[in-house]
Amino acid sequence: MGDVISPYYDPMIAKLIVRGDDRDQARARMIQALAATQVVGVQTNVAFLIRLMRDEAFAHAELDTALIERRRATLLAPPAAAYAVVLALATAAVLVRQGLPQTLSAGEIVQASVVDPWDARDGWRLGNHYRQTLDWLNHAATRQVVVTRDGHTWSIDCGQGKQSFGWQAQPTEVNSNLAYKLHVTLDRRRSEGTVVMCAEAVHVFHDGAMHTLEGDKAWVQARDAKGDHGGGLTAPMPGKIISIAVQRGDAVKQGQPLVVMEAMKMEHTIMAPVDGKVDEVFYAVGDQVAEGAALISVL
Repeated sequence: MGDVISPYYDPMIAKLIVRGDDRDQARARMIQALAATQVVGVQTNVAFLIRLMRDEAFAHAELDTALIERRRATLLAPPAAAYAVVLALATAAVLVRQGLPQTLSAGEIVQASVVDPWDARDGWRLGNHYRQTLDWLNHAATRQVVVTRDGHTWSIDCGQGKQSFGWQAQPTEVNSNLAYKLHVTLDRRRSEGTVVMCAEAVHVFHDGAMHTLEGDKAWVQARDAKGDHGGGLTAPMPGKIISIAVQRGDAVKQGQPLVVMEAMKMEHTIMAPVDGKVDEVFYAVGDQVAEGAALISVL
């Protein structure tokens, strides 16, 4: 903890190596190992490597320096939106953090016995009905989740209709961040995953992928999409500016490429999070920038 990774040498901080009796076995073991890799706090290429290992051309050893460009549609596909299980895992973590009881299965409440009824944290309300709405920000889109309790039955609506809902959680701590190993049930279909709750985001690991959700009003103070980036766009890691597509005064649209950085032998495109106007460009092509450096300001 606390080590500085200089951009003037190879910035690699970890390498994953597997072995097998043949290439196919090694590739399968690599997919399994990558799917079990859970990292927060720094950007990784784990998702890209999983797609590469599963790629048909890579599997058949049809390799050359143009492989990534040739298979761009699958290897560099845009990140998928969080699906119902991911939203349910993140929501369950919030409920546990709020002190609500766990449920062994949908509708079965587990509540430790309490002497004082005012100490009970079971979501009880007058009329025996509880409702909470959580707004998650995922890839610049707001995903609303509604959790309800009617009597002793919990349900959740992740935007595709109401489903019965249950959860179990095993809390732990990862570098001062609260984390949960979770099991959730949606209409009695059981899924498991890990949720790490950092100061700025909730990271959900499920089925070999990580999904980042931000801005839930029940977890941190609600933040407007424009206010969230504070007008500044920062470098995700140390690197070199190789392209700038805009200048001061330009109008930009959400998702429009603004700056391209080269880091860890890969190109990283910084895009506009919202519609706006370029107020300032802080660096020029060829400049070396540190992680977290403000690259451009959009108002």
